[in-house]
Amino acid sequence: MSRMPELPEVETTARLLRPRLVGRRLRDVDVRWPRTLGGQAPAELAAGVVGARVTAVRRRAKYVIVDLARGRRPAGALLVHLRMTGRLVVERADATPDWSRVRLGLDRGALHFVDVRKFGRLRW
Repeated sequence: MSRMPELPEVETTARLLRPRLVGRRLRDVDVRWPRTLGGQAPAELAAGVVGARVTAVRRRAKYVIVDLARGRRPAGALLVHLRMTGRLVVERADATPDWSRVRLGLDRGALHFVDVRKFGRLRW
């Protein structure tokens, strides 16, 4: 039976992603399921994040927050709610997990928002 991730699971996700993402630069965006963006246009997401560097990965309530910056100036944040089956996975650049809804290309590898049931949300 699927269930909503609890706070400890979301915290664990943030802690596991932190060493793999902090300091990495976002190179490109590939939105494979536009509803994942909760009404935000894929072009708006790409314009906001491409070229930005990840400065922090943290948790606030049941959200994973990926803080971004350009140079020394904040460039917003990615706000991710995993809902029931969502997860964030860092893979090689040429690997694409099944059910990847959004792919964020990094300077090395890619961050995938994987969500089997399509309930999760990612916004910039």
